[in-house]
Amino acid sequence: MECNLFYTELSRGIYRISDSLHGPNSDGFSDAPGRATQNSYLIQGQEKAALIDLAVDTPDLFSYACQLTGLPTQVLLTHGHPDHVYNLESVGEAWLHPDDYDLVLKGIPGICFPIHNVVLNPLKDRQKIDLGERILEVIHMPGHTLGSVLFWDKQSGFLFSGDSCSRRLLYGLTPTVPLDEHCKKLAGLAEFPINHIYTAHDRCGLPKAHLLRICELIRQELPKSATTVIIPGIGIMRNLRWGDENTLDYFDMAVEESYVEGLLK
Repeated sequence: MECNLFYTELSRGIYRISDSLHGPNSDGFSDAPGRATQNSYLIQGQEKAALIDLAVDTPDLFSYACQLTGLPTQVLLTHGHPDHVYNLESVGEAWLHPDDYDLVLKGIPGICFPIHNVVLNPLKDRQKIDLGERILEVIHMPGHTLGSVLFWDKQSGFLFSGDSCSRRLLYGLTPTVPLDEHCKKLAGLAEFPINHIYTAHDRCGLPKAHLLRICELIRQELPKSATTVIIPGIGIMRNLRWGDENTLDYFDMAVEESYVEGLLK
């Protein structure tokens, strides 16, 4: 895919790396809510840096990130879906929750092939990743996948959530937890002083209130929705689309039907 990388410094030592050829609107550099985009996040400490997700589809992403800080850089993955592990084989090593190892090492039938010759190191809930005077905390958030995690930076109050806690949510592509359990985990994030939520497919930062909004829409509006959507390679899924894509409170969810039925029990 043709790509033109650029970065935005969101806070001191925190960079969003994006692609100007595929922006949320006609302005390839815009931070506005809009169409889905591809974004990775580079967090700089005093001793090393962390690149959260290989979510921009170019083989140049990792070297670009390393050049930005000049520090040893480790790759942290929010989950194992193929659009978050672009060119992982060439990087060679990453950190991922073990519940998602098979998504990478065995692939997903009909969706993606296995990735070989890669070393995966385990992440666990409440693990602290010390970058040198900057610590990222791992929060296990099963839902989008069983091994989905978030990364919370106490220094900035930023939560990096991959495809969890986002304006768009695909649920049940592979076996995962019931929706009600996922919502309880989301509500548990209230203990964290979160200033902004940054996701892989939007450049705009989301407010902490978005977490409870997701829960409300899942519990109250999703069961009422009779809309379905066909996702290539996946099939028919229940769909809830709420609000305007060009606003922060937009929410678009596609769910495997059995998880909606479980919500009604």
